[in-house]
Amino acid sequence: MAVIVVLSGCGGGDEEAVTQPRAHGALAREASTRPAGKAPAKTEFLRKADALCAEAKRRIAPIAAAVAVKRAREDAAGVACELRKGLPIADQLLGRMRALTPPRGDEGILARYLDIIAEQKERIPPLVEALEAEDISTIEVLAAELRQGRRRAQRLAHGYGLAKCGPEGLPTG
Repeated sequence: MAVIVVLSGCGGGDEEAVTQPRAHGALAREASTRPAGKAPAKTEFLRKADALCAEAKRRIAPIAAAVAVKRAREDAAGVACELRKGLPIADQLLGRMRALTPPRGDEGILARYLDIIAEQKERIPPLVEALEAEDISTIEVLAAELRQGRRRAQRLAHGYGLAKCGPEGLPTG
């Protein structure tokens, strides 16, 4: 999850997808299956959260691959364009993760994890701007912050037992 690349698309993007995100696959099913007011067992929560993360990673994979190719070509504008495409996916995942009821007593650690993810997502728009401006010093600072946030998120996710919600494989600068 961590830096699930962000913003809306490279010109001509689907504005509705940003303002009215549609549920996809497991994202739709898992976010709507929780009984109101009842905290799930940890195993049930982990199953649902991991399903949400796996679906988001599946959707982000082509974007991450395109970022890797454009980074290798040193195409900063192309990287910025690809990063924009992932923002709606990140927004959807974060919203659906926040909608899950955590197991009783685990609210604090999960809130910290989701806060880190939100911070990571918020670093993407300035990174996009820095890439477009070819502002190397800002790119380096933001990339370092993203790497640090990725490590923090990964430690929390794996320490808690989330198998699919770690940020490995996602572009972080």
